[in-house]
Amino acid sequence: MDPKYRSQNGIYAFSFSGLKTAVLNYVRKNPGTNTADVCASFQKTVVDILVNNTILAAEENHIQEIFIAGGVAANRALREHYQKPGKNTN
Repeated sequence: MDPKYRSQNGIYAFSFSGLKTAVLNYVRKNPGTNTADVCASFQKTVVDILVNNTILAAEENHIQEIFIAGGVAANRALREHYQKPGKNTN
């Protein structure tokens, strides 16, 4: 999955359908898989994509601060990743 955002008519969109399908197919083909490991890997991948894409969109639009709120802000891994000082996607 390409970690860059896709712009649709000027609106930034994130899609995880390919990732969700890949995880589902993997679990179905590997029934003995450690569920905790799969979940941790899925979360790390989603967090990386969200943070990298958000930062790319912010840089493109010269935005200096990013705020997260609502249910997504409850995810500790996501909050911690966004709070890393000087986060650079390069």
